[in-house]
Amino acid sequence: MIFPDARLLGVCALVCALVSGGCENATVAGEGADRRTADGEHSDLRTGGALENAQLARARIALANGDLQEASGALRPDEWRGEDAAEGWRLLGRIAFAQGRLAEAGAAYDRALALRSDDAELWADIARLRYRGGEHMQSLDALDRALSIDPANPSARLFEALIVRDVDGPNGALPRLRRLAAQFGDVAALEYAATLIDAGQAREAASIIQGMGGEADRLRAIIAARGGNWRLARDFLSRALRGRDATASELLLSGLVDLELGFDDAAAQSFDVLLRRQPGNRLAGRLLALALYRAGAYRELTDRFAATNDTYLQTLVGRSHEAMGKRDLAAPYLDAAVEVRSTVLESIAEPFADHGHTGIRGEVVAAMHAGRSFDAVRLAQGYLDANEGSADAQRLLGDAQLFAGRFADAARSFELAARVRLDWPLVVRLIAAYQGDAQKGRIEPILRAFAVSGRRERKAFTLYARYLHRAGRFGTAARMLDLAIEGGGRDDPAVMALRSHIAADANDPNAARHAWSAYRLAPSHPEAVRAMADHSPDPQVRERMVTRLAKSLG
Repeated sequence: MIFPDARLLGVCALVCALVSGGCENATVAGEGADRRTADGEHSDLRTGGALENAQLARARIALANGDLQEASGALRPDEWRGEDAAEGWRLLGRIAFAQGRLAEAGAAYDRALALRSDDAELWADIARLRYRGGEHMQSLDALDRALSIDPANPSARLFEALIVRDVDGPNGALPRLRRLAAQFGDVAALEYAATLIDAGQAREAASIIQGMGGEADRLRAIIAARGGNWRLARDFLSRALRGRDATASELLLSGLVDLELGFDDAAAQSFDVLLRRQPGNRLAGRLLALALYRAGAYRELTDRFAATNDTYLQTLVGRSHEAMGKRDLAAPYLDAAVEVRSTVLESIAEPFADHGHTGIRGEVVAAMHAGRSFDAVRLAQGYLDANEGSADAQRLLGDAQLFAGRFADAARSFELAARVRLDWPLVVRLIAAYQGDAQKGRIEPILRAFAVSGRRERKAFTLYARYLHRAGRFGTAARMLDLAIEGGGRDDPAVMALRSHIAADANDPNAARHAWSAYRLAPSHPEAVRAMADHSPDPQVRERMVTRLAKSLG
């Protein structure tokens, strides 16, 4: 196993650290937008209706400034009458939502709803609350209700655009967000800029946030980090966090920046806070272990991760024992780390993006490992029954159904989950289900849609390029694989080998150069050897490579 370094995980971390969310345990479309809405920063999105009650006006101003304590102190429910009461309860709901007290937020919104059931703004707030609480399908229902009351409601339209971003990718949401930014100012403009960053259009994003303060500093930090200017990224992030706690994605970005700058202890602190907030976040755990290793905190690393079955962490634990001179303790971890595990189970055992319900996923995966597919489906179905409307629970049921060979059922479960959020692991699951259910005609459309969605997922580009190559569409395959190469694939011998085959089939004279690139990266890699056997201009080299391939096949 190649020893892990910061950049290996750093790419994943930086993608997750974008404003549009994507941490392993993120559950709200647009983490940044969710916090801004909760703090009242989207009050400028409302069109008209000045509040007559002075206390409500004070509360709204305090919310806009992010002062939740002042906002809460300004509200006195016993003095509310009529419309003031409905608006007051809604503001109390927003304060509770911002503080993470979701049950209290729901109760306040219920009070407001009883007084004013036809308020699109209130239904948009309810949609966000339900989404964060894991009631994803119910959230979409609330959003539909808000838009049916007022199709032009800015808050509802912004949340709708963020849902579209989660499902269809940045490119699907950009036209909506562009229009919203032009109509409703900074809050929508920030989400537009964040989505441009997701789509790789950092220069345009920078021009949009020029002159903005506050939340824009967070985006500037991401742009600087993407450009490798880590010190500037740290400065912008420090400004963005002035006077408030970091969100999950900000902790991730902060830790990554500190790792790159060599501040390993500070990075470990950020990842530790994130892992305590999200115990099931595997990426946070891996990055914490890496930071501890680089900081020389070998004893803490081995104490914290001694019981891990994650091969990456096993490697770090083993290396830490070696660093402390305990080779006898290191050996079992390093041996375990090189064991080959089932591809299906490895995929299904990825961290469950829920709200701390890691126990049920562990039970389902344990049943799979034991070959008890019926029990796995039963447990997952029970979890979904208890959490109706949760896309995460629906996805877990699909995992169990896929493992049990119930491919049509799995496909339906994954399709329901994809109504809320479509990421690459879910695309892989859908492809597996479609293959198992003999629905191969549905694979190419979903691969194509995901590859061109602006998500810049290297594995998607590579897999789609393979599909196009087999279909004889060499020009499009080459363009797609070049995107994978630009995204880091030039360091992957399998990607470069595939590029050589595509080039040869397209009569591109660079086939031999691509084959050599693959071979230079990994001379023993079978795909690199095959590429040299097929495309080297030297007949003797081709003959040697053919001999090596024959020996490897036994």
